[in-house]
Amino acid sequence: MEGNSKSSNKNTSELITYLVNFIEDNSSGEFSKAEHYALSLLNHRRNSNLFSLNEDSLDEYDNSSLMLLNVDFLAAKVFLMSPMIPFVLTDRIQLLFKAKALFIEFLLLTSQFALLFKEDSSYIEAELGLKLSFDKDHSVNSGSIKRSYLPADKKRQWKIDNFKRNKELKTKLGYLRSLHSQTLSLSSKDAQDSLDAAGYHDSDLERDIILQGLQIDISDAIESLKATVDELNLLESKLKETETDLSVTLDTSTSTGSGWKTDGPLLSDEGRPLRPFVITSKRADLQSQVFRPHWNLPTMSIDEYLDLEMQRGNIISGGG
Repeated sequence: MEGNSKSSNKNTSELITYLVNFIEDNSSGEFSKAEHYALSLLNHRRNSNLFSLNEDSLDEYDNSSLMLLNVDFLAAKVFLMSPMIPFVLTDRIQLLFKAKALFIEFLLLTSQFALLFKEDSSYIEAELGLKLSFDKDHSVNSGSIKRSYLPADKKRQWKIDNFKRNKELKTKLGYLRSLHSQTLSLSSKDAQDSLDAAGYHDSDLERDIILQGLQIDISDAIESLKATVDELNLLESKLKETETDLSVTLDTSTSTGSGWKTDGPLLSDEGRPLRPFVITSKRADLQSQVFRPHWNLPTMSIDEYLDLEMQRGNIISGGG
């Protein structure tokens, strides 16, 4: 049984590593394969019921369990990389909703274990209109609230602080991974001596690597969620415009073969044209009538009239 558990943990670790590499470099594998791995990990995490909402400390979980905390984040990132050829607006919107739900699920889990900074929670509430919390009965609550938006200076400060924090986290993560790689190439005693010098035990080093990675993923998830929500709002507006245009087209289908009504009012109650009309200007005509008598004046002289009648053959010249 223990052997199967270790094998399962190894397979999970390999799948997670594959997804991380795929996200960092899209050419590292096929999307369909990455999507399949993401779905497998999602099913594994949810079916295992590892993370109980009654627990509020990561000390209750071993390293193999902690690795699954960011599965929702990785899956969301993978799904957003879907090539989607040909592009279908409604399919993209559906995909964005799926990714949004996964990002929120990831942030909910990490906020449960106090991995989110207070500034991050404030940013999410203000910029995204999402309050990440848990009810008294420990049920998840990610209710929507009105987006208040941070002032420009506070938004800029959050981005600066987030960038600096990410830089420090990545530097530390690089050091921890390098130390871990060194210990793998050393003998057991030398490896332990190296870890002792750095103030680590082997399991503590692996755990720190996982936690540092989670902090970086949280920062990425917040920005990715913001981009997802913004794209979703844009595409939903585009969809509404498309539906409105379609409605106008359908309205005109009740007319003649040309698509227009031939009688009735020019405009509908909503101001849409119901039949064709030409807008002309009488400015020149009105200007020509200024300072003219109110009766109609002749348009030609008598001589011009006689010449015209002669050309028509209505006047006989010469003898009778």
